[in-house]
Amino acid sequence: MDMREDIYANAEVSAENRAVSCDSEKSYEDIYMNEDKLETQRARGFKQSESSGVVSTSSRCYRLSTVCVLLLCVLLLTAVTVLWIKFNNLNTECNQLQNRYNNLTVERDQLETSYINLTIDEDRLQTKYNTLTAERDQLQTKYNTLSAERDQLQKYKEELQKLFKSEGEWKWVDDTLLTTGYWFKGEPNSKAGDEDCVMTGTGAVDQIQQPEYRMQPATEQIQQPDCRERPVRDQLQNSDQLQKYKEELQKLGWTHFSTSIYYTSTGAKSWTESRQDCRERGADLVVINSKEEQEFISKLRKNRRAWIGLNDRDREGEWKWVDDTQLTIEYWLKGEPNSNGGEEDCAVTGEGSDPVRNWADYPCNTEFIWICEKRNLN
Repeated sequence: MDMREDIYANAEVSAENRAVSCDSEKSYEDIYMNEDKLETQRARGFKQSESSGVVSTSSRCYRLSTVCVLLLCVLLLTAVTVLWIKFNNLNTECNQLQNRYNNLTVERDQLETSYINLTIDEDRLQTKYNTLTAERDQLQTKYNTLSAERDQLQKYKEELQKLFKSEGEWKWVDDTLLTTGYWFKGEPNSKAGDEDCVMTGTGAVDQIQQPEYRMQPATEQIQQPDCRERPVRDQLQNSDQLQKYKEELQKLGWTHFSTSIYYTSTGAKSWTESRQDCRERGADLVVINSKEEQEFISKLRKNRRAWIGLNDRDREGEWKWVDDTQLTIEYWLKGEPNSNGGEEDCAVTGEGSDPVRNWADYPCNTEFIWICEKRNLN
């Protein structure tokens, strides 16, 4: 029993011990748990302190980042503003440059057009200059030709003057010169060509008294040569020398008749231009003084109308020759002059088929051939 009680007592003690040990274990557990709690609290405090530090650091970094971002935004805004202003300025300059380029392009096109026009004008002027130069050369050639013709004509004139030096120098049969003359009105005139001798009794006057001379009545006409024969002139006229002069004149376009030489043009001009051409040749438009001369002119013109030196430009109806002599012998075509065309103030020969009566009036600006006459070779 005792043993059993001891066993039981030991069992109780062991149970108590166990309880105490259990309590101890519990206390140890509590201690450990408290330590764990403390460690946990410490860890939590440390973590909290660490987290608060991190939060504080993060807050400062965030603020700094915010400031930096703001500064960057300001800088970016400033840069964008500056770049925008710069862009606008560059765009304005670009537009100005584009406008200037366009203006320069227009000016270039205008200059190009002006250059082309100037080139065309230059070509025209060059062509005109070449034409004028050619005309000048032609005129110079014509002038030289006319000068040569003039010199030749002057030479032939001098020779012909030598041949006809006695023409118009009236002498008696005793070789005395005529000092007192009793010519009929209008005489001497050589209308028929070579009229070199004189007769008395011409006209219808019965009796004419002069201080020392009495003409016989017209019914008692006496034909008396009053000029001596000139065998020298006749010999020269029939000589080869005179024939040579006539041939030379003909080569130059001149034809000899009576005491004049005549030139017939190949082209057609107005009356004024025709007369100017005659004057340049040392002559004038033809003056017709006889029927024989009119017939000779008809042969020269060869069935063509030709200007003659007759006009009424100063006074209508008062026809005058270019040497200012009045018209006395007329060879007008029937019905002429008539001024049918208006201002017909200049005369032509060759109107119609009649070889003699074929004069007509025409406007002076009409173009016909012309006939020049160089008179009085004596």
